Amino acid sequence: MITADGATIEIGADVYFRVCDAVLSVTNIQDLNYSTRVICQTSLQKHIAKKNLGDIENDRQTITNSLQVLAMVSLLLTDRH
Repeated sequence: MITADGATIEIGADVYFRVCDAVLSVTNIQDLNYSTRVICQTSLQKHIAKKNLGDIENDRQTITNSLQVLAMVSLLLTDRH
């Protein structure tokens, strides 16, 4: 990934999720695992692209908290196949 100041970084992330409504997760989302992974990768890339390298290290917890909220909202709005 590339930061706002042009630095190239590699980020590892673990994603844990809980299905709150099994029926909706099957009927509204074609592939839950794939959709979750794509949402998390895209959200992480958007956050990293806006920050300088030094800010990323200092704001790790803030980024984590933002991504948790974005992932929850995005999964609720995922395309319905």
